[in-house]
Amino acid sequence: MATQQHFRTPPNTLGPDDLRVAATAFEAALVRFRQATTYITPHSARQALAFFVIDRALSGERDEARLRDEALRLLGIGGQVATP
Repeated sequence: MATQQHFRTPPNTLGPDDLRVAATAFEAALVRFRQATTYITPHSARQALAFFVIDRALSGERDEARLRDEALRLLGIGGQVATP
């Protein structure tokens, strides 16, 4: 007879749903970044957005729009682009 095991997510990790939220927020921020006029290079922007989204997600943020908007504000492009 198989026993059912329950695993707790270790601290400082993201589960599948958490990763989906973070990935969706990151991709949405990249789309908005591409629409914005900025001096920031795409490589630097991707790196900054990724670090920010991961850090905030590990801190417990689970709102995709908030993650996206806060990441864009980090780059100084909060209100420059229209919402699609």
